[in-house]
Amino acid sequence: MAIGVVGVTVLLVVAYFFFTSAFFFRGIVLPRIGKMLNAKVEAAQIDFSLFGDLRLGELKIRTSGKQ
Repeated sequence: MAIGVVGVTVLLVVAYFFFTSAFFFRGIVLPRIGKMLNAKVEAAQIDFSLFGDLRLGELKIRTSGKQ
């Protein structure tokens, strides 16, 4: 039973670091936002804080349709 608790804890820690990574944000979140806005969304710098702060540096939103 102790191995199950340790395994779940390790899995949660790994999932937290994956979902708060710049790779995940650039590869999954920004393209979905761009698709919803019908635009291309890019961020040169992505910083996450432990307590939920998100900072996007040099955010660019380029529309691809009519204004």
